[in-house]
Amino acid sequence: MSASELSSYQLQLEQVKAALTSEPTNEELLKLQTDLEQVIQLTQELIQTQISASHAIGASTSAATPTGIPSPALADTASTSSRSRLVEDLTPVKHWQVGEQCQALWHKDGLYYEATINEITTDGEVSLTFKHNGQQGVTSLGLLQFSKMGVTGTESNLNKREQMDKQREYLKKKKQKKMERYKNMEKEREKEKNKWQNFSIWKERIRQEEYFQDPGEYIWTRGYRNLWRVWTRNDQIQSWCKISKRCLN
Repeated sequence: MSASELSSYQLQLEQVKAALTSEPTNEELLKLQTDLEQVIQLTQELIQTQISASHAIGASTSAATPTGIPSPALADTASTSSRSRLVEDLTPVKHWQVGEQCQALWHKDGLYYEATINEITTDGEVSLTFKHNGQQGVTSLGLLQFSKMGVTGTESNLNKREQMDKQREYLKKKKQKKMERYKNMEKEREKEKNKWQNFSIWKERIRQEEYFQDPGEYIWTRGYRNLWRVWTRNDQIQSWCKISKRCLN
């Protein structure tokens, strides 16, 4: 049992107390606080016992361990089992992975900050880097909270999502440009159609004016363009006279 492990337990206790300020009725946090306090007390006693045993003089190496003083191996086993039990009691909000974004307690002020998970140990400890100051810290899986940025995926997954979002945005803009180009083509086509209609009307008017300016009268019948010339009565008489003379001769 080392002083570093004792410091780790004390740090976890501070983080739990800080979490209780925002959730004072959380049963899991309250139970974890009680268990951590017991483990810290047991750890302090075991460290003191190890120090006393190391300074004992005249004891044989083969002598039995004094009554009431646990061996260092038994102390480490008890500490590990207690620690594992504490981690299991506080259920994480999700299955966390290395590289994910989360919110973790900063031990100096007891507030939650955005952080990135660097390492997860088998006993539930998490090593992470805080974004607000770039410093590293250690906490438990059960104390992590969801990121307020709305994403918890790893950096590689985030990059993939960003690429997919950019691709969707590109396709959306491309489709909009295509629709605008199609609308412009329709407008141009409509303009050409109107021009042709105006030209046809103008051409028909010119044709009608030319026809009716002639002394003879021209008649158009329903688009077949069959043209008859209506002769005046004098023209008809002259024609009959010519025909009669030919017949008499």
